[in-house]
Amino acid sequence: MLIEKYPNLLRDNETFKLIQQALENEDDFRKRAFQDILNQFFVVSATWGLDKWEEFAGLPISRHLKTRIRRQNILNALQNRETTTVKAIKSLAEGYSGGRCEVTEQNSEYKFTIKFVGVRGEPDTLPALREAIERVKPAHLTYDFIFTYMTWDECTRYHKTWTQWENLNLTWREFERYYQGFMVDFLEWQMFDNYNYKFKNWDDMFITWEDLEIYV
Repeated sequence: MLIEKYPNLLRDNETFKLIQQALENEDDFRKRAFQDILNQFFVVSATWGLDKWEEFAGLPISRHLKTRIRRQNILNALQNRETTTVKAIKSLAEGYSGGRCEVTEQNSEYKFTIKFVGVRGEPDTLPALREAIERVKPAHLTYDFIFTYMTWDECTRYHKTWTQWENLNLTWREFERYYQGFMVDFLEWQMFDNYNYKFKNWDDMFITWEDLEIYV
C-alpha cells in the first residue's frame, strides 16, 4: 500500500488515510482500465474489441456467439492463407475444443480423423468447429470425430462404491466426463497444476473465468 511509504505522522491521520485510500482505489481502477484497453489489441484477450477484429478478418459481426468462439473464428480467418495441413487442422480443433487433439490421416480413403484427447465427450463448440473445418479443408476430403470418455477401468481406479457415485448427483454425461472431482471441458486440470501458480498469480493476470478455462 502506498500509505506505508509516508511518515508515521501522516499514516496515523484518519483524514489522510481516507484520502490515500480513495487515491489507491482510483489508481487500481485506472490500471484495470488500461489493461482492458490493452487486451483489445490481441485477439486472444479481446472482448468488446472483437467487433473490429471480425471486420478486419472479413467476418460478420457475431455478438450472439461465445467470446472464445468469436476469437477462434478470427484466428482461423487470419491464419487461413496457407495450405491446410494436419498441423493446421490440429491447431483448429484444439482452439475450438480447448483441449489436446490428435489428427490422423487416411490418405487411401481421402479422409482424416480428429480425436479429442484433452476434452471428455462431445465439445459444446462442435457445430462451430465443423463450420471452421469446412472453410479450410480441401473439398475432396471427408473427416470423422472420435470422442473420449471415462473408461470402466478408470472408474474402478477411483475406488468409489456405487453409493458414493450416486451421492455425487452426477448426470450420465457428467459421469462420463468425470476427472479427479472436476468436470473436464476446457483447461485440463493436469495442465492447471503444472503452472504452479497461486490463485493470486491468476488474479493478477486480470483474465476472466472464460479466459482461464482456455489458458495455454
